Amino acid sequence: MTRRSKREIDRALDDLGPVPGESTLQQLWIASLKRERDAELSAYEQRLLDEPRQHLSEQGRRRLARLRSPQDGDRR
Repeated sequence: MTRRSKREIDRALDDLGPVPGESTLQQLWIASLKRERDAELSAYEQRLLDEPRQHLSEQGRRRLARLRSPQDGDRR
């Protein structure tokens, strides 16, 4: 296997990403940071940013909901 073909295979696997519903909140944050810095996103990272609820794990969805909800100390 040449370096180029190995690199192409690795890239294709990266683009596939984890199974939908298995992504972590950390993966979402990293993709978001990459987008903010105009870095190149893999196809999977773009899908994750487009539809995070579909791709995040149950735990990731709960954490994201908690982060988006107002904190008790913030209510006035």
